[in-house]
Amino acid sequence: MAEQVLESLQPHTNLQELAIRGYEGSLFPAWMQGSSSLPNLVSLTLDSCYNCTQFPAIAQLPSLKFLGVRKMYDVKRLTNNTCGVTKFPSLELLNLWEMYGLEELFEASEGDCGPRLRKVCISRCPDLKRLPCAPSLTELVLHCGHQLPDIPELASLVSLKIEGFHGVESFGLPASAALPALKKLEIRSCKELSSVDGLTALTSVQRLKVAGCPKLVLPRTGSLTS
Repeated sequence: MAEQVLESLQPHTNLQELAIRGYEGSLFPAWMQGSSSLPNLVSLTLDSCYNCTQFPAIAQLPSLKFLGVRKMYDVKRLTNNTCGVTKFPSLELLNLWEMYGLEELFEASEGDCGPRLRKVCISRCPDLKRLPCAPSLTELVLHCGHQLPDIPELASLVSLKIEGFHGVESFGLPASAALPALKKLEIRSCKELSSVDGLTALTSVQRLKVAGCPKLVLPRTGSLTS
């Protein structure tokens, strides 16, 4: 019933903002699949769509700049079988919350994804194993997980915040060459954290903030200030 109702609510192609909350169906409507039905959509929010195991095929929406997804527990990735084309060509801001089954944002073999992506906030995605290469990304926030996902080379990243990884005792940061633009690093509320590998190698960092990490002993280096 829920699927039929949503299918019948196909919007005009001029729609710029769409939010779907509390959807009880297992499949998203056909008009959300592909780019032709929503060519002008700028903002999309999907919240509490618990029964959906597949993410809608929205990776080719040409105008989408903001994507927020919350409480889609069984979704493993945001794209499926979209090789050969650029995914999320206009996306600038990506927010993900409580995606407990999420393993990766995009398949590693898919090629270019989010060429304009500048800010990513990820909270409570404990199974997330790695992040994609995003050449334009300037700000990354990682909040509450069982392990820190692998951070790839991010040439434009200026600000990195890691918060709420309560049970993590140690993690490693990429080499300075992989984060050449990083200026601000913030680590908060990691109660068991005792060591951070690669911290002293991040010579570009100008501002370091550490709070709520009682077991972490910072190395002495003139290149970092807290």
